[in-house]
Amino acid sequence: MPMHLDQHTHSRMVVELGTAMEVVRDDQNGKLNKEETSKVIRNVVMEKNGGENVKAKVKELRKKIREKGEEEFDQVVKKLLHLSTKNKQ
Repeated sequence: MPMHLDQHTHSRMVVELGTAMEVVRDDQNGKLNKEETSKVIRNVVMEKNGGENVKAKVKELRKKIREKGEEEFDQVVKKLLHLSTKNKQ
């Protein structure tokens, strides 16, 4: 399935996780407007609460992803070791 079909789902997910902020679209035509876009960017980059909250959530999520990846890698190594010793017998 084309990746562009996932963008709406992914954008909702990262907003719900707190790792991004939503830019509200124009009610009439559904397009982004420059004022709302600049407001969100300013909030994330310049405001203490907005930017710090997003950065903290990103760090937390990055740590969880890294830990999960390491766990899965460890499982793969264990299975490979098991298979290699099994083949020697």
